[in-house]
Amino acid sequence: MLAVRWHNRKADPPDRFWRVEVAQVDLPDGKGGWVKVDDTPVPVPDGKGGTELVDPRVRWERPSGRIATDFEAHERFLREVPGPWWCWPPVPDRDKDTHWVGADVLKMFPPEKEEEAARLQRAEIERLQAAHAPAAQVEEAERKSRLLEQSLAAAQERVRAGRYRIRLLWQDADGARLAPIGKDWLVSASPNWWDARKTNTLLFSLVLCGVVLFYVAQARRRELFLRRIPGIDAIEESIGRATEMGRPIYYMTGRDDITSLSTIAATTILGEVARKVAAYDTRLKVPHADPIVMTVCQEVTREAYLSAGRPDSYLPDSNFYVTGDQFAYVAAVGGMYAREK
Repeated sequence: MLAVRWHNRKADPPDRFWRVEVAQVDLPDGKGGWVKVDDTPVPVPDGKGGTELVDPRVRWERPSGRIATDFEAHERFLREVPGPWWCWPPVPDRDKDTHWVGADVLKMFPPEKEEEAARLQRAEIERLQAAHAPAAQVEEAERKSRLLEQSLAAAQERVRAGRYRIRLLWQDADGARLAPIGKDWLVSASPNWWDARKTNTLLFSLVLCGVVLFYVAQARRRELFLRRIPGIDAIEESIGRATEMGRPIYYMTGRDDITSLSTIAATTILGEVARKVAAYDTRLKVPHADPIVMTVCQEVTREAYLSAGRPDSYLPDSNFYVTGDQFAYVAAVGGMYAREK
């Protein structure tokens, strides 16, 4: 975004219009020419008695002869720039004597070839997926799409980092005279170190972190009451009943893979269950439907027995693989329940 500011001349009549034009310099594709700045959609008749907003890149002639890319002498002041209080400009502009117009160079000079190529490739992928094309063909199309997207991103970056000429012109209401003011400016857009529009996010994050650290410090200074979770009491009661009856304990981690949050939580709870089982010298059986989860649970169970001081009671085959099929897994576990009672 290029920000153009200029001072309002008191002698200008109220029906005078300003125009800001931008031209690219040192273009790799050889394009050139002045493009008028317009950062707002243009309302035009839709043919049904109403209006519709047209893309700013469409040059629409207004009935008065003034084109949509011109700004009146009494509008677009720096004081009227929308934004929160921390984005207010450094110049107060109380008397409304400074005009401000933002030029979005990426919207004015879009890389049309790269955009069109990327759009056609995305449409090709959708066509192949709808036609149930072979997976290899779809993967090749997706690979080409990624390359085109990278090329589009590089082209957009060239547009943002390019050099531009800006000139300011004016015309009267009749549109009969269009004259430049002063000389052209050679500029280039540079990124800001900080996006002021995200200051509210920074403030909220600092307040949230401060509240969390404050209560963590308070929790370390005093003894807090922690409510017992009924599920933990039920686990301890079940382990005790199994020990009294001489029956094994079956523990299921589910059928999801190791990346699932429920599986990660199940392996964590397994460590506590295995530690109590080792203390009570009870048998533990953990049937699995995923070999990677089984390997992780084997290590968790071994560490639990070691921390309980009973490494000799650990049985490597307490964690065993059944099958990855859902119904076969359910049938096998159900059979174990029936036989072990």
